[in-house]
Amino acid sequence: MAESLGIDLTDNSDSIPPTAIPPDPKSIVSLLEKDMKWTKDPLGQQQAVLFGDPNKLGPYGVAIKWAPGLFSHPHTHTTDRWAYVAKGTWWVSTSTHRDIATTYPVPQGSFGIDLANKVHWDGAKDEEVVLIVFGIGPIDSKLAEEN
Repeated sequence: MAESLGIDLTDNSDSIPPTAIPPDPKSIVSLLEKDMKWTKDPLGQQQAVLFGDPNKLGPYGVAIKWAPGLFSHPHTHTTDRWAYVAKGTWWVSTSTHRDIATTYPVPQGSFGIDLANKVHWDGAKDEEVVLIVFGIGPIDSKLAEEN
């Protein structure tokens, strides 16, 4: 499975002690940050698939990264998405009016759920934000009418 994810378990970076033994990929598969394949959407949000495929039936996990000052527009998803804030403060709103001053902070270490078919938008204010998001695919996202 490690090979199918493009993971090199033999790569010893400076952070791995010389006495460390790589885990058997039949037991534990890890994906190092340096091996994540990031894609960027037209608004600048980056996403890396951790496992599964959000466009196919079944569970998936993605890392989502926002640069400082980057926010989505009001939108919905067809399925629930569970999010853990791995880095930074995630700023969220459930309004159809996009005013960054009205967003609510969800700090690093927190957990949230984007409920299916409910309008929300989110992003990063003055620091990079990374979310780890889990869901059941397929998922479809649609922009909501802004007012």
